[in-house]
Amino acid sequence: MIIIAVLITLCTGYLIGSVSFAVIFSRAFAGKDVRALGSGSAGTTNVFRSFGPVPAVLTAAGDFGKGVLSAFLGIVICRALGQGGLPGAYIAGFGAVVGHMAPVFFGFKGGKSVMTTAGIILMTDPLCLLILFALFALVFLCGKIVSLSSISVAFAYFIITLILRRLFWPETCFAIVSGGLVIFLHRANIGRLLRGEEAKITNKRRL
Repeated sequence: MIIIAVLITLCTGYLIGSVSFAVIFSRAFAGKDVRALGSGSAGTTNVFRSFGPVPAVLTAAGDFGKGVLSAFLGIVICRALGQGGLPGAYIAGFGAVVGHMAPVFFGFKGGKSVMTTAGIILMTDPLCLLILFALFALVFLCGKIVSLSSISVAFAYFIITLILRRLFWPETCFAIVSGGLVIFLHRANIGRLLRGEEAKITNKRRL
């Protein structure tokens, strides 16, 4: 029963995560696929740079919402199958993170899952999310570089979970894996940061 619960929960999260709002809204607003522009990532920052604030805000809300929904359904499914609720949130959340990064509905080419991960953290550890948001805002205000802020919070996530809960294995494992994936997918950004070439966020857009 445990294996069945894990598989159902994981697949549910993956299918939810595979809904790429960046692609949906870029096509709806401009008839273009955001993955063919800018950084090639199906994420909020690339949508903002390519099409402006309205589709970017909608993308961020959608990506955050699917993190919330996947975690919620993970809890519901695992409880319905007689398993613990909170671990289900992390299992479904991991599926959603992978789905966002490699969406089955959009050719397995997605984004970096920062907003989706944030939605999962809201459902599992709101205080941790508040701290991470403050860190993200501080780093962004200092440098105006979204990738640097994202990398910072991805690295800090694991540390903050240890401070708040010590070792709570479902959260610890999720923080390590999801944070590690976010950092890995930012490897090109890290190279540009080290060379001083990473672009700062602006309100300009390309159509």
